[in-house]
Amino acid sequence: MNQNRFINWSGQYQCVPTFVYHPSSTEEARQTVCQSSEMGTKIRVFGSGHSPSDIAMSNETLVSIDRLNLILNIDYEFKTVVTQAGVTLKELNQNLAKHGLALPNLGSISDQTIGGAMSTATHGTGLNYGILPTIIQEITLVTGLGEIVKISMDENPKLFNAAKCHLGSLGLVTELKLQVTKEFNLEVHEQPQTLETVLHKLPESLQSDHYRFWYLPHADMAWEWSATRRPYRKIPTIQNAFQHIQQWYHEKLIGYYTFEALLYLATYNQNLIPYINSWYVQQMFNEPKDSQGDSVSQFNFDCLFKQQVNEWSIPIEKTADAILQIRKMIQEKDYKIHLPIEVRFVVIQSKRSSQHSKNRRLFNTG
Repeated sequence: MNQNRFINWSGQYQCVPTFVYHPSSTEEARQTVCQSSEMGTKIRVFGSGHSPSDIAMSNETLVSIDRLNLILNIDYEFKTVVTQAGVTLKELNQNLAKHGLALPNLGSISDQTIGGAMSTATHGTGLNYGILPTIIQEITLVTGLGEIVKISMDENPKLFNAAKCHLGSLGLVTELKLQVTKEFNLEVHEQPQTLETVLHKLPESLQSDHYRFWYLPHADMAWEWSATRRPYRKIPTIQNAFQHIQQWYHEKLIGYYTFEALLYLATYNQNLIPYINSWYVQQMFNEPKDSQGDSVSQFNFDCLFKQQVNEWSIPIEKTADAILQIRKMIQEKDYKIHLPIEVRFVVIQSKRSSQHSKNRRLFNTG
């Protein structure tokens, strides 16, 4: 991203807005909205640009929240944090750890801003833990009329569920109060498995604190990831020179550079993709492995290279039907699929109720 051009994380979308604002406070955000309203221009809000769509792109007025980057309060006793919307998940994680606290659940990366992650329902996996917006206690929002509004279960409660995941349609979020938890470790087990076995054992697997799996097209197998929450303790990560070289060879040389180069070649001949996928699975997903560490390091992982993705929300009882139909479609239509289809399980709070009723949903990302 340079001064005038904004590009999203995957590099698929970009824009050159006519006006760019960088407010550093709620009042400056209010002034920005009022000024844009007077000019008659539409506003889009840009966080880290992680969304795979063009939702943050605008050729009119763009508000970057990169200067709304302060953590305003951390309360260990009540396990809450008040933060401006432009703070990234990574920055928040680091600051919470200094106070012995953590977010209760995370997705695969932490490059998103808090405002963007909340307004797009960013999520991890685990049926006892919700999408990130479920931890919001209070929202400070600037409406399209330039009004500063506080939203919570006690103040403007009718707006609360809508504002939690508003996709930028209700206004500009400047501050959030979040419910966090004591920091914790995760004990992770990963293993290769047939897709049929994964689907058959799904009810049992979902008893884990956190569980997800990847379906690997063309190799026709799955990779399971399950994690158990443990009390926090610092775990040293000391490696000798041989272990360091071995890790670099496996994760970087094979898992990143070679795989990316082969996928680049496949853009000229898509028939290579099934062979590349089978080779990659043999190299990276051929035997079980275990790890443990703090929650952030275990939830997050290196996504390697920039990707174009889409995502669906599917009722949990339709998991097997959905995945088997996708596999059948790939086979019948001879689609060449580069990357795995990730399946995560999470709780969504119903928008029809103020009593925190819960809906169980399956999330697919690919």
